[in-house]
Amino acid sequence: MLPPTTPTTHRTNTRTSARRLPALLAVATLTLAACGDDAEGDANTDVVADEEQQDAQPTPGSAGFTEGDFDAVPIARGATEISEKTERDGAISQSFTATATSPQQIMDFYTSQLAQLGWQEVEAVRETGTDSLAAAWVQGNDRLEISALLAQGVEDEQTQFSIVLLPDRTAGEEINDADDGESDDG
Repeated sequence: MLPPTTPTTHRTNTRTSARRLPALLAVATLTLAACGDDAEGDANTDVVADEEQQDAQPTPGSAGFTEGDFDAVPIARGATEISEKTERDGAISQSFTATATSPQQIMDFYTSQLAQLGWQEVEAVRETGTDSLAAAWVQGNDRLEISALLAQGVEDEQTQFSIVLLPDRTAGEEINDADDGESDDG
């Protein structure tokens, strides 16, 4: 037979339970969040933009747009940020990785998507090294440069790619060509 419960014992158990509740809720939330992320399963479904493009080209799908200065730039579905968005001398950049996607697939995706969004290609996709590609587009005064390379030392095919937005640049003007306010008049 169980000993009778005294009010003091009951109050202690209630306090202990009340203290454990936030911890249990946190564990339950983390467990549920972890259940929804199946990276292996997502890799295969994220390679295609939509059903119409499945037969045309195996490029990554569009997940929409990021916030802020990249509003007009699509980000491939399944891409994972590997760096925070940074700004230097007016240039905004961010880097990503995409699993089960080649550098050529990333560049094909951007060539197709940016053309549909009104970006004009000013530097066609070109090799910049072994398994490394780059291209550039302009829209109005904005210049967009994208580079993609095959990640080394990883089991699955993984591509790292960077997006650089150079706002208020004339077509073909590089970031280092911007007027720094100094005169050459000695």
